[in-house]
Amino acid sequence: MKAEQRYSFTGSSNFDLNNIELSPTGLALFDTKTGVGGVDYMPYDGATVTIASGLVGLDPNVKDFETSLNNKAYYLVTDTVYTEADKDTIISLATSVSMSLSGGRYVGTFVFSNPSNYEYLYLIWDIRDNLSTGSGSYSGKAATKYINVDFGSNKGKAGISHTVGGNPCRFMLEYNGAIVSDTGYIGLNSVANYNALIAKGIDPDDIKLHTPLNGLVNNGSATIRFKKHLDMADAVLTVYAPLNSSSWTVSRVMPSLSTFYIDITNGTLANVCSQTPNDQKWHDGPLTLPSYGDRIYDDADGDTLYDGGNAYHIMNPTSLGAPPVSGGKYIGIRTDGVVISYGECDCASIAVPTVNQVDLDFVIGREVDIILSATNSPTSWAIDGACETFELTGGTKGSIFSVTFCDTTIKNVSVNAGSTVRVSATAATLSFGSGTATSISVDDSFYLPNGLSLNSTTGRLSGTPTEACSFDIDFIATNCFGSSSPTTVTITVATGIQLTPFAMDVENVSASGAAACLISPTYSMMYHNGIGDVPTLGDTIYIDYKGIDVLMGGSRWYNVDGSLDSVKVCETGKVCDIHTC
Repeated sequence: MKAEQRYSFTGSSNFDLNNIELSPTGLALFDTKTGVGGVDYMPYDGATVTIASGLVGLDPNVKDFETSLNNKAYYLVTDTVYTEADKDTIISLATSVSMSLSGGRYVGTFVFSNPSNYEYLYLIWDIRDNLSTGSGSYSGKAATKYINVDFGSNKGKAGISHTVGGNPCRFMLEYNGAIVSDTGYIGLNSVANYNALIAKGIDPDDIKLHTPLNGLVNNGSATIRFKKHLDMADAVLTVYAPLNSSSWTVSRVMPSLSTFYIDITNGTLANVCSQTPNDQKWHDGPLTLPSYGDRIYDDADGDTLYDGGNAYHIMNPTSLGAPPVSGGKYIGIRTDGVVISYGECDCASIAVPTVNQVDLDFVIGREVDIILSATNSPTSWAIDGACETFELTGGTKGSIFSVTFCDTTIKNVSVNAGSTVRVSATAATLSFGSGTATSISVDDSFYLPNGLSLNSTTGRLSGTPTEACSFDIDFIATNCFGSSSPTTVTITVATGIQLTPFAMDVENVSASGAAACLISPTYSMMYHNGIGDVPTLGDTIYIDYKGIDVLMGGSRWYNVDGSLDSVKVCETGKVCDIHTC
């Protein structure tokens, strides 16, 4: 990918700078030209300088100059020699040039003034797509855009608002090395759009057009949000527009916190409802009052997390001078400011919930969307387990942490100076250095089958499972009266393959096919995915009828009831050889 520019000054011809390769960061290499004032490349004092981009929209290998994505041009007259590493310094000192489309190029002018006879003129074409001023747009050929987003140093609810024209686009927001939001391909839900995406090689699972595909709904206008809890400002918004004549607009939603009031006394369930909420705090949740998983801060900018003492605190949208007469609500807050429980003083429930969900059976690739079942109107759900997401910071010189991962393995994790790493673990302890280990959320994903997620407020289990498995999961339901005991629900994900039962001796294995034919068998019920009554070469043998556990055959031979052959079963469960008895 190249960037093309040109400039000229009064009385000169055009100087084309069209050999500048872009680096992976979007910065072009310096192109240095030398001249005498008024001769060759150097304008004279008082000359009108014209700077221009390359022709827009002609060459897919050339990065277009796009004012709609806040690309800008600057100039700087100075006696200082700068390098590429000084890009931020150069731009901070430079003067912006207004650019407008003319003759297929973006063109701008300024009057060269050099009263101090400085030796250097820097011309800067900043072609980095960004949302530093809040909004951007695109319309044109199929393109993928990587847009730098400056969310500032404040903490809170942040995000991107987007609007899509007719052709579908995908918006993926990355912050601190992690994808915090991904819309999939959204836009007008026409059959033509769906088929065009498929023709471009888009995975059907990534297409999120509204169904049925009747061409009546454009779901491209929405806001994607995430909880920004670090000082780090920069994020990257990737916009995929694989179809020609695509158009979209985006704008950033700066971090903000919601104010509310609590009693800062560390309370218990027995006395929390007699507290008075008159101390102002802030939270990063989407509702007026904080809920499970939200963070509580001491200040509006989110500089300091509130130490909740692992205790209960009454809360209210406004400050009160006495305990609420009715409608009181309270939360449990950890020492790191994370809300871990919720309750109501005027509790309509007469007992804690009882989880009565039966075991669940799903199939790979089929969408799941159910509400877990429990009595007494639960207001929150959780999985009973110690797995959490820890954020490890490297401090000023780098740090080493002893981390107990969710699978109980213990390893040292090194984090470079100024860097941040997230791990799913039950514990993380600083061993060396000045870094910090902070638990930022419960990690339910460790306990659920891949592809499924749990809404902790509604108890909705949703997603599309991606692998066969069987998990025993302990669910806890909570209402204003209290929390249920952990209840085990077995979630099984089957292959979805129609399996055929048959009988096979798995107790007496043989070293050869001939030997397997001669044994006195003890048969067990097994299952295979072939088309016949008994398995043959290439079929897979399963222990269970759901197709979850394959028979790891150890490359040994087995006697099959009702078959003229013995079969050799490999470690993958496949029949890898047969022997005619």
